[in-house]
Amino acid sequence: GTYDSCLALGLIRLGSSPTGAVTVDATQGTGSAARTAGSILTQLAVLAGVSAADISAADVAMLDTLAPATLGVWLSGSETFAAVMDQVAGSVGAFYAFDALGALRMGQLAIPYGPPVLELEEDVIFEPFERRAVREGDIPAWRYSVRHSRAWTVQTSDLAGAVTEQRKALVSLEYRTEQAADESIKVQYLLATEAAADTLMTTSLEAATEAARRLDLFGARADLFDVSIPLSVFRATLTGEPLRLLDVVDLFHPRFGLAAGRSFRVIGINLELGKSRAVLTLWSPKTPGYDALTAYMLATYGRYFAETILADPLDLAVNVTHPAIV
Repeated sequence: GTYDSCLALGLIRLGSSPTGAVTVDATQGTGSAARTAGSILTQLAVLAGVSAADISAADVAMLDTLAPATLGVWLSGSETFAAVMDQVAGSVGAFYAFDALGALRMGQLAIPYGPPVLELEEDVIFEPFERRAVREGDIPAWRYSVRHSRAWTVQTSDLAGAVTEQRKALVSLEYRTEQAADESIKVQYLLATEAAADTLMTTSLEAATEAARRLDLFGARADLFDVSIPLSVFRATLTGEPLRLLDVVDLFHPRFGLAAGRSFRVIGINLELGKSRAVLTLWSPKTPGYDALTAYMLATYGRYFAETILADPLDLAVNVTHPAIV
């Protein structure tokens, strides 16, 4: 048979009535750079009505550097913008949220590295200074599976005779799977489990890389502190700007083995203006890995990580809602 297309409108017209199911392999953009998590989040936000000027270009560029995987998603027309953006962000373990100025921010959790934007010592920290308790169910994984290259229409029959056996095998399964495993984790954590995630990734190589990265995320635990500091300190960073999510902070304190200092990521900001203070949630791995629950929240819930863990939903510094994205 024959067909014609209108790429501008995303339409395909068949030359005659089909005798079986019709599927198509469609690709958007002129290159893979148009199909990264940062690029797709940007495109969806603009389609939802967010001004391009209100999207942090620096955050998009950084996310594309950290998570350059090519993604692919098919929309039936019934999905909400928020639901699709959550899938995109979750595919690379990222988050997105709106800050106090209405700018769309996004990023991916990483081990604290590089020079800190702020150094916190005991004399600027309000009491109580406590380490957050390990959460229930925070069990590391020794094997992580990443499902990728989704067949949005699974076909086990009604295929044309010219379809190859390789193609038949491909379309007979909804997902392909790549795994990463570390048996030594089971030695340290006797209850270590297995974890898996459905993603929008489109290549086995990138899925394998993500599986290895997520094994690092799920294969270790980390320290989590809630630290209260004066607003004047919150604003007095080395960059001249207030602290932002994922900034690196060095924490010094005579307790919890912090006397020599340790680098942390800011994963939560809650401003208590009535008390003239900011409460920071600081995260840092004990080993070359990540806290399993923190990573799980990022990888699974996308933007809602900002609402449940990264910051209080009423936080004036991090507004995760936007009238266009629901």
